[in-house]
Amino acid sequence: MIKGITIFGLVTLMALNAGAQQFSPAALKSVTVYGDGAEMVHTARVSVSKGVSKVIITKVAGNIDESSIQVSAPGGVTIMSATFGRDFLPVIEEKPGFRMLKDSLESVKLSLSKIRNVRTAQEGTLALLDKNQSLGGKDATVAELTKLAEYYTAKQIELRNSIYGLVEKETKHMQLLARIEQQLREMNENPEAAGGQIALQLTTPAEVNGMMEIRYVTPNAGWETHYDLKLESIAKPLKLIYKANVHQNTGLDWKNVKLTLNTGNPSSAGTAPELRTWFLYPDMQHVLGGKVAGLSEVVVVGYGNAKNEEADMQFSRKMKLPAPPPSPVSAVPASIVQHQTSASFDIDIPYDIAGNGENHSVVLKEMDMPSGYTYYSVPKLDQDAFLVANVKDFAAYNLLPGEANIMIGNLYAGKTMIDPQATEDTLKVSLGRDRQVVVRRELMAQTSGTKMIGSSVRKTYTYEIRVRNGKQEAIRLQLKDQYPVSTDKNVEVELTEASGAEKNAETGELTWELDLKPGESKTLRLTYTVKHPKGMQYQGL
Repeated sequence: MIKGITIFGLVTLMALNAGAQQFSPAALKSVTVYGDGAEMVHTARVSVSKGVSKVIITKVAGNIDESSIQVSAPGGVTIMSATFGRDFLPVIEEKPGFRMLKDSLESVKLSLSKIRNVRTAQEGTLALLDKNQSLGGKDATVAELTKLAEYYTAKQIELRNSIYGLVEKETKHMQLLARIEQQLREMNENPEAAGGQIALQLTTPAEVNGMMEIRYVTPNAGWETHYDLKLESIAKPLKLIYKANVHQNTGLDWKNVKLTLNTGNPSSAGTAPELRTWFLYPDMQHVLGGKVAGLSEVVVVGYGNAKNEEADMQFSRKMKLPAPPPSPVSAVPASIVQHQTSASFDIDIPYDIAGNGENHSVVLKEMDMPSGYTYYSVPKLDQDAFLVANVKDFAAYNLLPGEANIMIGNLYAGKTMIDPQATEDTLKVSLGRDRQVVVRRELMAQTSGTKMIGSSVRKTYTYEIRVRNGKQEAIRLQLKDQYPVSTDKNVEVELTEASGAEKNAETGELTWELDLKPGESKTLRLTYTVKHPKGMQYQGL
């Protein structure tokens, strides 16, 4: 931990040893990546003299939560302060990629200059030939003139072809030059490109040589869960490949580091919420003649944002009531470690993650999840059957919400979502459509219709639902439909036929659990009536 010292004492000690400072590059050893942020651990070798000295640790991330910096020093060394910054060095050492680009830029500029020099010389020669074509004299013979004309022609063709080629080379060099300059501008504009430095103020009673460990949290990294789901047949467990997309733009390339992926989030608030008194205040719209309306005409005021609080206080001042209190502000070898509030995937082999912000896929684990399989269909909304895997005791797999690719056999079958935050004890994972299970829902016109009964209208609806198992194995199909629920005492709804469905009278939901043999078909009927006053129209009928 960083030990404190008074400001006066620190300034005095720094003044006594203003020149005693050294630069020490940090070596990245391990990284723990969270969903949003990462803890990076470096080591650095230091050699400090007796007394007070300043050590600048270079090659750390370009964006750091300064309050998270922790430094472990060799025995006898006291750390008085640790400050993060980006300009402790008079000349920041350029990254290798930056130096390579600058070298390439100079090389291209030199080549371009040579091309232009040759082109200028040849254009001058061509101009000289054009100017002196009349040389030859009045007494020149026909043979001499012919020879001179042939020379001029050949030389002009040679020079013009050469100049054309030089112009093409010059154009390509200029395009290359523009690309290199753009890359250099992008690197310079990237605030994280050069990395950062941590300035340490140290004091020691004797000379010390040794290694320091520096750890801190940076927000410029994270990982997201991604899955592959593979199903060979419903007689076998569902195979899950647990993957992570890791990204970072800390200004450093992570090379050969020990990588740990943690399901926690160090940036989330750690303070448990507390309930505060729930006040009731009269509604201002019901204040008549200076008298406040009764309790039945009050509004409930909740707290939780500044807008509500300001309105409440203004109301309290106007009504002379006490103001409310303010609100508080490929599978790699890996092992899973379960912590009190999170889980970690410790990758057993060193990893390289480029600092370009792009996703780097890491396969964490492959596992078989014993599952029960059912088919599910709501033909009123979608006349397809969906295969659903029901996974019990899914908490043991340490799953996180994420997208999953579905593979049925060797065929890609689309994407689905895994949501382990559901409150049920069984995780339901949709594995996509299976058109070998056929479902059809039709309105039967001959048994549906409208009748007038006095001042009322009676409407009858009959639907026929046909299902067929076109697969080679027996399946279980859960089928859902519904009938309307009335919210008007003048409207009567009666369910007259449901083919043995389980009924929920509060929601109007109907559920059939069907066991279908290979090739088997079944037909279900749903009939309900709606009686309502004449002249009234109801949405959905």
